[in-house]
Amino acid sequence: MENRFTFDGALMHFVRTDAPGGFFWKFLLAYVLLYGLVAAILFAVVGGPFMAIMQMSMENPGRQMSDEEAMRFLGTMGLFYLVALPLFGLVWAMLEASLQRRYVRLEGFSLRVGGDELRVLAVGLLWILLVIGLYIAMVIVVAVPIGILAAASGASAGGAVVAGILGFIGIIAGILAMFFIMIRLSPAAAITIRDRKISFFRAWGATKNRFWPLLGAFFIMFLVAMLAYAVIQIIMGAALAGAMMSNAEALETGDVAAVFTSPGMLFGFAIAMLGYVVIQAGVQFVAAGIPAHAANTDPRGGGLANPAQTFD
Repeated sequence: MENRFTFDGALMHFVRTDAPGGFFWKFLLAYVLLYGLVAAILFAVVGGPFMAIMQMSMENPGRQMSDEEAMRFLGTMGLFYLVALPLFGLVWAMLEASLQRRYVRLEGFSLRVGGDELRVLAVGLLWILLVIGLYIAMVIVVAVPIGILAAASGASAGGAVVAGILGFIGIIAGILAMFFIMIRLSPAAAITIRDRKISFFRAWGATKNRFWPLLGAFFIMFLVAMLAYAVIQIIMGAALAGAMMSNAEALETGDVAAVFTSPGMLFGFAIAMLGYVVIQAGVQFVAAGIPAHAANTDPRGGGLANPAQTFD
């Protein structure tokens, strides 16, 4: 059981928890099945119109859409987001709640839709609102003074240069401030699961004097994930190159569909997609443990929640 916060404790919390073992493979299977189900639902809802648009684009490259086709496309996109956003949000909340139950309550794998999931979903919505609010604040703080300076300097080249430099510095400062706030509030889901109530801004206290270790842990995880994604990109590139070389005649005749439906391309695409899913599941699995370590070693008290008697 944890009693103090450390950098390596945060980075490696996903393997150092005292929760029952065998969690990741169940989590990965649930991840694949749930997101596969969402993809199937979305394809059933908007797959037909999208396929029609793609076919039209391939058959008539460079052709402009008519007003009626453009409106139909916008309607399809609207329907896509109307269905996709709630589904993806619910799936994310189910998986995140399951992870945080493991990290802060030491429970085995479970998947359901209940109070934990709804509270985590609320935390996710608060995150979206916070990011939007921070972005708007950054635009106001940076753009308004720069606009006033540019207007005051008129057509002066020196004034434009100064405005540009100050704008660049302001944007960088705003991005860094957003990162700082997001790191400080990162244990929000973990504390919400621990306390069984929505505790968004309470997460700020759990990361006091812990910003740099948390940032370092997230950064290392990000680098490892980027390396893994790069390997997948290489596989996709090799599959595409092989498909193009083995279907040179189809390319000469403009039969792009034959290239993308060739066995080599389909096999490479399947391997790459499987790799993407495993990496994405791994990123969520590891990333959830980093702020959970801060929640478990909360300097204000609280720590690990009473572990439920849950077994694999």
